[in-house]
Amino acid sequence: MAGVVVNLVDITTFKEALTNVKQFSSAIAQGPTQVMFFDTRGRVTFVNQSFERETGYVAPQAIGRDFRFLLNVDAGGEDEKVLWEAVQAHGSWRGELGVRRRNGTSFTEMATIGTVRDDAGRLVCFVKVSEDITERKEQERDLQRTKSLLQKIIDGLPHTLAVLDDEGRIVAVNERWRDFAENNEFVGSDFSIGMNYVRMCEFARGQVAEGASEIAEGLRGLTEGHCQSFDIEYPCHSTFERRWFALHARRVEAGDQIRIIVNHEDISQVKALEAKSTLLRNALSELMALENREASSTPHSTGSETRSVFLFDSFGRPEWLDAGAKALLEKRGSFLTEDWWPGRGSESPKSEFGQLLKRSLRTGMGVTSKNLPLPGSAPNAVPCPEVKVTPFYTPSQDLLGIAVELIGHS
Repeated sequence: MAGVVVNLVDITTFKEALTNVKQFSSAIAQGPTQVMFFDTRGRVTFVNQSFERETGYVAPQAIGRDFRFLLNVDAGGEDEKVLWEAVQAHGSWRGELGVRRRNGTSFTEMATIGTVRDDAGRLVCFVKVSEDITERKEQERDLQRTKSLLQKIIDGLPHTLAVLDDEGRIVAVNERWRDFAENNEFVGSDFSIGMNYVRMCEFARGQVAEGASEIAEGLRGLTEGHCQSFDIEYPCHSTFERRWFALHARRVEAGDQIRIIVNHEDISQVKALEAKSTLLRNALSELMALENREASSTPHSTGSETRSVFLFDSFGRPEWLDAGAKALLEKRGSFLTEDWWPGRGSESPKSEFGQLLKRSLRTGMGVTSKNLPLPGSAPNAVPCPEVKVTPFYTPSQDLLGIAVELIGHS
């Protein structure tokens, strides 16, 4: 009896799997990134079309060669030996490689190397996936050159400058800022870059606190967009020096980027000249008033007694001498040496005269001394009959300096 036996087998799953494999193979072969397979000895077993386009080597020219044949160490990237040792030791590697094309030109690629294993976990081969990043590297170099140029530009500015982001953090400073920080015992890393300058001003204490809260408020107005500019003058005195600065801040916008340019201009010389002018005016007015009072209280004075006037600032530095003081020094054949000074900071005065001035500067009160030896006098010299020290203040009661009168000296 003859017949036909029909055995039907469902191969749908097989066909679907085969389709997936073909799609995956096509994706690897035609994909936009370079793909290379190489065996456990480093020999190339497969390259895709993107590899061929980028390198100029077709598959037959690459297969069978050591996968490192394209490496160009001179163009940057990992050394051949180091790369292979890293792959063998760790089974994977990622980094930049310098690659030489078939025509001799070079490019830089970002490469990732991984392993391919079978179901039992045995190493079958390695796969290298890479893309040309030459253009991106050039853009990074252009950006770095631009940043370097901008840094040199702000370093060339004559004033202390910082650039803040829209939250008040310092993102850049110039050379003058760095010099000021180094010369003033700044505590912190990288000259405050990354720190929030607005908050630094809000929490300022001690000598640098005056005007800091106003500066913080003004800068916050800039970061929040309430204003486009802010200006203020503020003191920033050190132990041995009285200093003033003018802060000029501006808000700059470019697209979605916001920056605050903070410029500190040293106006200490201008303020010192203003203070000196005020000191002279106040001192001369007070001295004239004193002379008038003394003249009215001693109507029988002959007016023949000698007077010399010296003015010192609040740090004890000589600022001005009247004609009598200059004549006195000329007569004694001397200059206004430090023997006449009250000493700077914690320095001890070098004469009794200096000690008297020091006492007035410390207490802010006037003092008078009788029969005081003048600096540089001989042991048997006649002392000055009377020395008067008068302090002078600003309207806000800041000490400007002292006027010293030598009365009746010979």
